[in-house]
Amino acid sequence: DVLGRPMVLAGVKAKQVQWTNVYLDALELGLVITGTLPVFNLTKDASGNQNQLILGVMGIDVSLEDVKRLTPRYTLGPNGYYFAIDPNGYVLLHPNLQPKNPKSQEPVTLDFLDAELENEIKVEIRHSMIEGENGEKTVHTLIKSYDERYIDKGIRTYTWTPVNGTDYSLASVLPPSSTYYIKAKLEEAITQAKPKYKDLESIMPDNFDTSGYVYVAPREYCNGLTPSNNNTAFLESFIHLIDRQTPNSPNCKTDLINNLLLDAGFTSELVTKYWSKQKPDGVLARFVATDGGITRIYPKRAGEEWTANPETYEASYYKRSLNNNFYIFTAPYINKTWDGIQSSAESGIMASRAVEIKVDRKTLMPAVLGVKIDVNAWMENFTRIASNSKCFAEICDCTKNSKHLDCVILDDGGFLLMSNQDEYIGKIGKFFGEIDPR
Repeated sequence: DVLGRPMVLAGVKAKQVQWTNVYLDALELGLVITGTLPVFNLTKDASGNQNQLILGVMGIDVSLEDVKRLTPRYTLGPNGYYFAIDPNGYVLLHPNLQPKNPKSQEPVTLDFLDAELENEIKVEIRHSMIEGENGEKTVHTLIKSYDERYIDKGIRTYTWTPVNGTDYSLASVLPPSSTYYIKAKLEEAITQAKPKYKDLESIMPDNFDTSGYVYVAPREYCNGLTPSNNNTAFLESFIHLIDRQTPNSPNCKTDLINNLLLDAGFTSELVTKYWSKQKPDGVLARFVATDGGITRIYPKRAGEEWTANPETYEASYYKRSLNNNFYIFTAPYINKTWDGIQSSAESGIMASRAVEIKVDRKTLMPAVLGVKIDVNAWMENFTRIASNSKCFAEICDCTKNSKHLDCVILDDGGFLLMSNQDEYIGKIGKFFGEIDPR
């Protein structure tokens, strides 16, 4: 008796969609979930008896990419994110939900405690979310860097609540720097102000010699503007688009455009008023990267060789700088074949730090400033400072290519940044445990 079953007798109250685990869609929609609902025939025949038929099951596939588009990404900050879990503790949405085998048709099951670095408080959060409770906790936790090469310490506030009509629970995760965000307001429309609009002019390729090389984060600023990894092409498309539309156009995301132009303006002033008047002194490049999506490098030739991700929200050095209140040193990443040794040393060592400002007692971190240091100049200073001319023992001999002492500087991940030995210079960026397994 199909119609005598509890789900049918309960009527509308029992009509809860059943959702599958996350899996990779066969039609190349990426990660999807499927919602299903049984369909019953509740009509009566001529005698007044109810039909005993289940017509079937209806379902719908929901792409996780479509869900992500409905969520506010850029108001959460580079290190803020959201996630959802099912009643088994498996994540539905999470930045670390990345299938290793993109062709597998098996369900993608990743427990919340495996998606992050586990601690006791996260175990409690997981249990509370599974039970369908509301809650909030601030946690001191370990954070894996975006490039998976470092572990940082940080503070995160977890806030969670059940999702109505489902058995999922949704949570947001915010660092202290993401409690508030900047929302620029530009009074004049771009098309009206363009002749005197210096902020816009500063990102035009014709001005790179004087204002520094500019990378614009490939975001969906307007409908019809497709994000591209080709910065020059994307920049040209962006400028061409705002020649025809104002940021208040219903086809554009006003806040994204206004923040981008605000950042373009103050980063341009850094170059024209300060950097252009400073001597290199062992510095290959000066750069600034912003929350609004501008990365400006001076001089232009250094920008042409820039390899970091132009999307600041996905640039590891940018996210790590926000996580730490000290300078972050980043060596050129060398692949496992260790090819291109000379070019890796010539590209310099990146040193960066977050810019912290206070507005009405509210702390904001709208940008990261940094330099790229010339390896040879740093090596000369390093060997001079590390050597003790008053000490005559071999243990003090940290001069260049010393036969008695190998001196090295490692970053907080154990990767080589500097040495007094020429033979090590070509291995800058390599994990020191591989260079010297002893």
